[in-house]
Amino acid sequence: MKRVLVTGASGTIGIKTIKYLLSEGKYDVTALEIKNRKHYKALKRYRKRIDIIYSDVNNKDIMDSLVKETDIIIHLAGVLPSYGNISESMMRNNDYNGTKTIVDSIRKYNPNCFFIYPSSTSVYDDVDEEKTVLSKVKSKSYYSKYKIKSEKYISKYLSNYTIARISYVLGDLRKDNAIYNVKLNTNLEPITSDNVAYGLVAIIDNKLLYNKKVINLTGGEDYRIKYKDYILEVLKSYGLTWKIFNAIIFEDKNYVEGYFKSENFDKRLKFRTKNIGSYIKSLNKYRRDIRRLLPRIFALPFILVIKMKKE
Repeated sequence: MKRVLVTGASGTIGIKTIKYLLSEGKYDVTALEIKNRKHYKALKRYRKRIDIIYSDVNNKDIMDSLVKETDIIIHLAGVLPSYGNISESMMRNNDYNGTKTIVDSIRKYNPNCFFIYPSSTSVYDDVDEEKTVLSKVKSKSYYSKYKIKSEKYISKYLSNYTIARISYVLGDLRKDNAIYNVKLNTNLEPITSDNVAYGLVAIIDNKLLYNKKVINLTGGEDYRIKYKDYILEVLKSYGLTWKIFNAIIFEDKNYVEGYFKSENFDKRLKFRTKNIGSYIKSLNKYRRDIRRLLPRIFALPFILVIKMKKE
């Protein structure tokens, strides 16, 4: 059986990636995560089915040891955009240096190891036309700057890799760290966290085809929506949280997204399900939650302002 290492394993996409890897029945899975109560609780359900290592990806000794015994690495450990743009040193130390540590271990001890790096479509220049992997990239924020640096380091020093630029991720608003530092008129082609995880696992079966390739992992045309229409649905259903308020009022709107031209790998990987309408419909469950009543009331002035800007 192939040995797969998943870093950042306790996150939403990490947990779902582990689930899909195990469902394939052909992988020995090792999860790498920093130890704390939250991460321990998230991984607890899998402790009898996978190996769990609690460590930082910047620990060179641990990474050297793991890489020697690993066939495939899915590197999900990193800083979320909303936090990465707060501090350049945070992105450099926790995101770029962590990636560099893994790449250096692969170069030294296991050059045949296949490395899957989930980057971000936010690296693209802020332009209106549909984007492809050949579109111009631009470091408009700390987050995109170090994603671009990581991509360059990987492509320079590794012989077996796929870089998957992931678009805006839709998840469970109660649990996941959604991104709100986005301009209202931005075109979104988001993807669900389930589809991201399935797409990353599907790359493994097609690694020869996508070796040394950069691909866009997005929701496709069926998920296209304006950010202002998306955030209106969130506010009407889930209400106003402190994080949404802070992003709307205070944060720089420097998270770049857009629409993407369909590529041949879309059909081969078969990672997409449903559409944006089904996700919006799923938000209705929050309207039945009495605990969301007050946040929905607080959201009303913001909904009015956004609607006025829309018109």
